[in-house]
Amino acid sequence: MERVRRHLSDSGLCPVCNLRDEDVDHLLRDCRFARDIWNHLIKPEELRVFMGLLFRDWMWLNLYGHEGAELQWCVNTIGGELSLVEAEMVVEDLDTDGDGLLGLEGFMRLVDEVGDEDRMKDLKEAFKMYEMEAGCGFITPKSLERMLGRLSEPRSLEDCKLMISRFDLNGDGVINFDEFRLLML
Repeated sequence: MERVRRHLSDSGLCPVCNLRDEDVDHLLRDCRFARDIWNHLIKPEELRVFMGLLFRDWMWLNLYGHEGAELQWCVNTIGGELSLVEAEMVVEDLDTDGDGLLGLEGFMRLVDEVGDEDRMKDLKEAFKMYEMEAGCGFITPKSLERMLGRLSEPRSLEDCKLMISRFDLNGDGVINFDEFRLLML
């Protein structure tokens, strides 16, 4: 495209392969001719990471290290979003043996932490359903009675007071989120 802008060519296509617009990624990596060169220069196990990254991320990786590149590639491959910097921070945080790599134990911790975040989000959504007023931060016997009725599990107000008293750790007559979380886990 730069060649067109400077009036050096009428076409923005790569002059080597004529298949795609010419940009830095294409010129240095994605053009089939450049790709042939990289296939001879890069180890096969590293080639998938190289081809999966934006060229600027690959350059950064090669200049400053590559602990998080494979994690970034894996997360992005399954539809998630993780920048190289974020991946580097995750690997640094979860690297249990100091080798700069995310081993099985660190990976399992990562999966558990992501699962915990999802569970916490689900609990917060469920808690909101039981709150008397949205955002009030507690479940009253009346709001519990209302929600159980909606779920076709009707209970009397007295039953709901009794249910709340079993899990009301601070004795204030309502269930806050921390008490709800303990109840649900």
